[in-house]
Amino acid sequence: MAATVSRQSDSQHQPRQLYCYVAQPTLYSDHYPNRENTPEGLVSIALTRSSHRSLNTNNDAVKGVVLVQTKIKAQRVSIKFIGRTTCRVTNDRNPGSHHVATTDLFCHEKTLVPRAVPSANCPAGRKEYPFEFRFPEAVELDPKLQNEAPFKPDEIFEHERGHQLPPSLWWNENTIRSEYFLEAEFITEHRSFTLNPVAIHQLRFSPSVPEIGLPEQAALLPTPPIRFERRSRPSTPEPNQGRRGPLKRLKSSLKGEKSEEVSSTSLLVLSVPSQYRVGAATTLKVSLQATLTDGLTQPEPVYLRGIRAQAFAHINYRIPTPAASNDEVRKDGTVKFDLFNRRYGKPGLEITNNTAIEAFSINSIVPPTFKTYGVAVKYDVRYDLLLECAGKESEHEVEMRNVTIAPMTREGGHLGPPETPPPRGSMDSTSPSYGWYGHLRSRSVSVWRPESPPPSYSQD
Repeated sequence: MAATVSRQSDSQHQPRQLYCYVAQPTLYSDHYPNRENTPEGLVSIALTRSSHRSLNTNNDAVKGVVLVQTKIKAQRVSIKFIGRTTCRVTNDRNPGSHHVATTDLFCHEKTLVPRAVPSANCPAGRKEYPFEFRFPEAVELDPKLQNEAPFKPDEIFEHERGHQLPPSLWWNENTIRSEYFLEAEFITEHRSFTLNPVAIHQLRFSPSVPEIGLPEQAALLPTPPIRFERRSRPSTPEPNQGRRGPLKRLKSSLKGEKSEEVSSTSLLVLSVPSQYRVGAATTLKVSLQATLTDGLTQPEPVYLRGIRAQAFAHINYRIPTPAASNDEVRKDGTVKFDLFNRRYGKPGLEITNNTAIEAFSINSIVPPTFKTYGVAVKYDVRYDLLLECAGKESEHEVEMRNVTIAPMTREGGHLGPPETPPPRGSMDSTSPSYGWYGHLRSRSVSVWRPESPPPSYSQD
């Protein structure tokens, strides 16, 4: 009972949170206009409902069917499941000249067999070719020569297979693409086909690690202290000393005398984690320290009105080529977005010598820190604080460098559909339904929005 009362008391002292816009990362896209996966195509890809996700991770099953029009006499229908990174650098002096490095992280290919008996809801005029893949746990392929030059060993990048798969990442149009996709095609000898049609379906990916065996969360690290001046409350007069009368106050005013404003100097320290985790909540702490005062006054309280954590994603990339010095071209860029952003209603969150700021969660679409053959991403985080003291607001900024954003976790080492078949009559039964295709999502979406996930093919 006492614990319940304590929790209720704490919630009553928590300030009201105001809506505040959070700038999400725009590091994902899908540009295959010539190979768009549409139900009207000669060949198309549809995923099962159990494989339907807006965000995939390691060990997730990818199941579905390739649909081919029955009027086509297909000799061979195949599908590839590919993880690939591509880096492109254009010569500023000669825009027509550019360097490119394309590396496959894994490539699984299957030749498909048509289903003997079409499923109940198979679209008219289509044949079904079932397939199934699973996302690997790590990079499976060694890098090949790029422009007749190898990827050299380097502490910033990887150069051997076995490292963690990088997240999906599209940056600066086609400058960098880290992508995972299905590619279906068929081969026919029909004279009207000069090219073999291909359909590509993107799968957004973010790596994960098992929850079991993770190290304990590291202690919070203090940022550089913020030094600021604040006014102090006038001390309470002694009982034997009455207040000055109206005539004395008027006399002092006529003489031009002003009451001296007493101020005190305080140090405010924000303590933050050296590592965040995608999809996980975290807690920050803020404290007042080393308040210098003459002992006759009481400082005004300090309130936190807002806090914003802005991530600076530093993207490094390289392209091996004998035409460059040191046999490679190196470039870098920076992208800014919010990890979180919070504002409080007046008066705000009062700061004491140990004040916790809780319940910040890192969005699952934030790319974790990673490095692979040609691309690496690391982070700095800048914290902007809005403080209020004695009715005056002030903004302050501190920065932490080399902050790690760790991959999300998955329970028991697996995150995906259940391995056992669903019960009969359930929504994920073996009876297929084509009411919602996996290839109907908008091609112009650059940021995943959970309220509008891509459609699915409902067969399990």
